[in-house]
Amino acid sequence: MDVQALFVDKGVRLDISDTVDSYIDLTSEDSIQEIVSNPEVFQEGQGINFGYLSGTVWLRFSLSNHLDRSQSLNLEVGYNPLDSVIFYQVPDSYSGGGHIQEEAQGDMIPFEQRRLKLRGTFFEFFIPANSTSTYYLRIESTSSIAAPLYISDGHAMKERLENNNVALGLYYGVLLGLGGYNLFLFVSMRTRAYLYYVCVIVTSGLFWATIDGYSFKYLWPDSVRWNSLSVVVFLYSIVISALLFSSEYLNLRKESPRSQRLSLSLVFLALIGMVLSPIIPIRVSSIVMLILTFIACSALMSFGIMRLKQGFRPARYFVTAWALYLFSTILGVVSVLDLISFYIPYPVILKMASACEMILLSLGLADLINGLKEKQIQIIKEVATAQAENRAKSDFLAKMSHEIRTPMNGVLGMADLLKSEQLNQKQANYVEVIQNSGHSLMNVINDILDFSKIEAGKMEIECVSFDVEQIINECMALFALKADVKGIELISDIKPDTPLQLHGDPNRIRQVILNLLGNAFKFTEQGSVVLRLYESGRSKFEEGGVKIRFEIVDSGIGLSLDAQKGLFTDYTQSDNSVSRQYGGTGLGLSISKELANLMGGDIGVISTENKGSTFWFTVDFARCDRQRLVSHLPKDILKGKKILIVEDNPVFCNVAYQYTQAWGMESYIAQNSAECIAMVNQHIDGASIFDIVLMDWRLPDGDGVALSKKIHEIPHCQDLLVALITCMRIPPSKDELDNSGISLCIEKPIGASELHGKLSRALSATASSPNENAVLELVCPDLAGFSVLVAEDNKVNQMVVEGMLGKMNITTITVDDGAQVIATYKERHQDIDCILMDCDMPKIDGFEATKCIRQLENRLDIEKVPIVALTAHVMSEHRKKGLESGMNEFLTKPIEVAKLISTLEEVAAAVRD
Repeated sequence: MDVQALFVDKGVRLDISDTVDSYIDLTSEDSIQEIVSNPEVFQEGQGINFGYLSGTVWLRFSLSNHLDRSQSLNLEVGYNPLDSVIFYQVPDSYSGGGHIQEEAQGDMIPFEQRRLKLRGTFFEFFIPANSTSTYYLRIESTSSIAAPLYISDGHAMKERLENNNVALGLYYGVLLGLGGYNLFLFVSMRTRAYLYYVCVIVTSGLFWATIDGYSFKYLWPDSVRWNSLSVVVFLYSIVISALLFSSEYLNLRKESPRSQRLSLSLVFLALIGMVLSPIIPIRVSSIVMLILTFIACSALMSFGIMRLKQGFRPARYFVTAWALYLFSTILGVVSVLDLISFYIPYPVILKMASACEMILLSLGLADLINGLKEKQIQIIKEVATAQAENRAKSDFLAKMSHEIRTPMNGVLGMADLLKSEQLNQKQANYVEVIQNSGHSLMNVINDILDFSKIEAGKMEIECVSFDVEQIINECMALFALKADVKGIELISDIKPDTPLQLHGDPNRIRQVILNLLGNAFKFTEQGSVVLRLYESGRSKFEEGGVKIRFEIVDSGIGLSLDAQKGLFTDYTQSDNSVSRQYGGTGLGLSISKELANLMGGDIGVISTENKGSTFWFTVDFARCDRQRLVSHLPKDILKGKKILIVEDNPVFCNVAYQYTQAWGMESYIAQNSAECIAMVNQHIDGASIFDIVLMDWRLPDGDGVALSKKIHEIPHCQDLLVALITCMRIPPSKDELDNSGISLCIEKPIGASELHGKLSRALSATASSPNENAVLELVCPDLAGFSVLVAEDNKVNQMVVEGMLGKMNITTITVDDGAQVIATYKERHQDIDCILMDCDMPKIDGFEATKCIRQLENRLDIEKVPIVALTAHVMSEHRKKGLESGMNEFLTKPIEVAKLISTLEEVAAAVRD
């Protein structure tokens, strides 16, 4: 080739790739002398792209200089990642014994050993005057081999390097700017998509810096092994970062779990390839890397297209970016695998595609964030609207609760007053229906109000000391009548090692138990309902904490697995037909779940259709007294005594057996009258005779009264203590009990403490009369001489309160509004012992009236009168407002007679003291 143009036109850069002859030495054993001596092995114009080879590539070209002076030229090999490139200059006069100049460069030669300290592969040589020289290149590499060759003079090479540095500086500057900006966004917003995007930028920058020779020149100039390996490692890193970025950017975890799994699988394969790359041949690792890169790019494209079809707007940037990169990757793969004979400058194409990809992905991230901001603004608006609606709903429910409670106070109050009158059975039944219906309505109102509190985040949990057995007994008593009417056994089962003195919220625990008991009775027509209580482990509180598990076990209709799903969610019933058949709002279980969670526990159900259900909840208690059922009851009286339990219900038998065993008694069980008589006959001698026979009234083969008569006819059993257990509201008459020899009548359901006390007193010959368990009338204390000022604007409620106070012989002064109560107290404060203050009254409400009264007392320097609020408000903020105004106690409407009596007794005692 005549290079005269190079010497005439300065700055010319000639591409001589098409004039190069090539030869592939598969053994890599031929020397330069052998190659020169056998010129026929070369093939003309076979191209410069060889792909992956296991041998050595020899290239040959000739240059002629017809000038009278020698010229300095530069040879550039335009493909950097080559392990070894040796340049040979053979003069025309070479005949096998002359001198051949050679120079070696490539990745396997430390950078400091290069004659030209340039990041590319350059050789400087001279062409003698009026001569033709032949030049050889020996190329060997574990990576793909390509050798685009360029000839230029010094001026052209300098200009070329300057222009190339400017272009590369622009590329790396774009990467640096995008990386820094998005790293700042990640630090600010903590969005992982930004972090993965920065990783893509960093790994891409390192990959191309290695390809361009910057890494070898500036970062690891002596690490020739790592310089070759790093290309593979960085490309694997790009694949991993890109896959992780796409998962976050496209939200594959939520929108396409299958694509997410595929993405993670590719990440796993890339990690394996990266880890194994140092120990397997680089050529093999490079081929695997390229194939995996192509698969990953194709997968990323498919992910983006899928999300674009789903209407995800930012996916358009993603698809465009990866379409460009996939196209350039395809060009690179077919080039390095020698699938085409001509050379494609794919590093330049890939670099341009990479820059475009980074910019497009950055635009996509910006679009994504803008979309998220718009969505966030929309969510904020929706939340604000929902909060406003919740506030309006809560205010409405609170107001409606107040408005309903006020007339309900009149209904239930009058029913309480009627109940204390002399009524016939028919009238008493009517009053009972009124009371039950009124309380049912109040339960619905309370459920709705509690649900409103929970939604508004205003539900508060108290933490006070209480006796959990007392709570259990109260709950059982409330359902005793219903159990009797339906013929269902109601049993309490407190395990003997259960702590009883606890520290928590007794009212909310009672509420959850009542909800679950009500649910159990609603769906149980026969069999039993058992309330079980036991310790189930340590609570989250470190010192003295305890976790208690409550279980309500019924023999009702049960629940299918489908019906159990979402059972504790808002407004849920297992079937719409359930509401029609059994009634209920569906709120009780939802409220119970929220309360259990607020108390640090959980709630659930274990059920089989047509085989009953077990509803359970747990509560964490901050502190508890380790006093247990076994230890808190005296054992001396019952210890060592023999008791025969006659009961056909196996659950009650088991519970009674556990209790009596825990008290140190010797316990036996009979399931019917015949077994009882047989066991008594077996123990008629003085040493083994029973001390107590505890029997159910209703047995499979008779009743307890008749059985007691038979027992007392047995020799030596005339004085045997017989206790009759009944769940009926009206026990046998005193004559029946006396005639049958029954010493004690106990009504179900009965708690452990009560059973222990009755048996102990009976054995001590201090038992009450057999009819001690008959329903007792409410005893009203005589508070004659005690004067109460009643402030109430509702005439019906005035009648109710006056009637209740009249039963206690209390003197009442009634006024209609806040202004009157202030005026009356100012004139007659010396005659008033207590004020019952309605909170909502015309002119001046109860809160303001209380403040005025307290100011009046301070001004007159008189003793403060107890003020008890009579309010239909049940929200905590109203109670707080009342305490701040100076009120002493609260009674919520509808007023319960028992609470009113106990409150006024305490006030009267304090006044008299």
